[in-house]
Amino acid sequence: MFWAFAKVEAKPQQDTLGCLQEGAIAMLNRGVVKPQEMSNCIWGMATLGYEPSDDFILFLSREIERQIPMKNFVPQTCSNILWSFAKLEITPQETVVRSLVEETVCLIDKCSSQNISNLLWAVAKTEMAVTDQQFEQLESIIQRTVVHAKPQDLANTLWAFATSGYQPRLELLERICDMAVKTLKDFNHQNLSNSLWALATMDYTPPNNLIDKLFDQLHSVHQTCVPQDISNSIWACANLRFKPTRVSQ
Repeated sequence: MFWAFAKVEAKPQQDTLGCLQEGAIAMLNRGVVKPQEMSNCIWGMATLGYEPSDDFILFLSREIERQIPMKNFVPQTCSNILWSFAKLEITPQETVVRSLVEETVCLIDKCSSQNISNLLWAVAKTEMAVTDQQFEQLESIIQRTVVHAKPQDLANTLWAFATSGYQPRLELLERICDMAVKTLKDFNHQNLSNSLWALATMDYTPPNNLIDKLFDQLHSVHQTCVPQDISNSIWACANLRFKPTRVSQ
C-alpha cells in the first residue's frame, strides 16, 4: 500500500500510514514478506516522506538478513532498499549494508547502471560502511554497465565516489567521462554541477575538454540553476584551475 500511495502521488493521513506500518511490522515478524514487498514498502515510505518507527526498521533489518541467504533478492531490490534508507536519512546496521552490497555484487550479470548509481548514492549519502574491496567489486559492474548509463546515473556515480572519499581507477573515470560527452545534451543543471564538483573533489581533469563542454551545457540550462549549482561550479573551476570560455550572466 505504501508503494501504491507513492506511485499515484496520494497524500494519505498519518494515522492511515501508521496503521499500515503496524500491519507491515506484524507481517515482517511472521516472516511472510518477500524481498520485493520489503523494497516496495520502504521505498513507498521514503517517497511519501513518512518516517518509519524504530520497530519497523528493526524487523525489516532482521528479515533482510534472514532472507539474503535464500537468494531471492535482485539488484533493484537491494539498491531500492538502500536508496530508501538514505532518503529517510537512516543509517542501517553495518551487517545489513554489507549483506545487500555483497548480494548485488553476486548478481553482477543482472545489474543495471541505475541499480549501481542508486546504491552508491545511498552509501555516500548516509556514510554506510562499505569496504574498499566492495567498492572495487562495484567498479567492475560500473565498467560493464556504463555504456547504458543515463546522465543521472553518471552524475550520481561521480558524486558518490567523491563524497565517499573513494578514488576509482583512472580507466573507469575515463569511461564515465567518455559517456558523459556522448550524453551531455541530456544533462540537467544538477547533473552538471554535481559532476563538476565531484571531478574537482577527486582532483581529476578529464580528457576531451569535458570541463569546457560541461560549462557550455551549464550555460545552456543556466536559467534553471539554483545558487548551489553556481557555487559548486565556481568552486570546481577554482579547484581545477580552470577558466571557462563562456560564463553565464
